[in-house]
Amino acid sequence: MKRLLLALLLIGASFPAYAQTPVVTQTSKFSNANASAAVTVTNTFQSIWLANTNRNDCIVQNNGAASMYIYFGAIASATTPNSLILAANGTFRCANSGIVVNDQISITGTATQRFFAIQY
Repeated sequence: MKRLLLALLLIGASFPAYAQTPVVTQTSKFSNANASAAVTVTNTFQSIWLANTNRNDCIVQNNGAASMYIYFGAIASATTPNSLILAANGTFRCANSGIVVNDQISITGTATQRFFAIQY
C-alpha cells in the first residue's frame, strides 16, 4: 500500500501545477480625441484632425440631413469630387481590414449641420 501511495505521489508530482491567474486591469494606452462639431461654411473643407501616424481608429458620423464629404490628405488639395461622400446618418471608420487612415481628415457639407468625430 505504501508503494502504491508513493507511486501516486511521484506521478502527481510530475504534472505541472496550474494556479489561477489573477485578473489584471489596465487602463487603455490610447486616448480619444473628440472633435465633434458643425460644418462652419457650406462647401468649404474644415480639418477634423491633422495627420497622425499613432491613430488606431476613428469614427465620423454625419448627423445632418444632407450629405457631407470627407477628404483624406492635405486640406489645401481637398475637393468634393475627390472626397468620400457620407450620406445623412452615414458612418465612416478609419480602421478597415487592418488598415488605418493616418492622413489629415477634413470634412464639409451644409453649414450648421453637425457631425460626430472621435479618434483613438
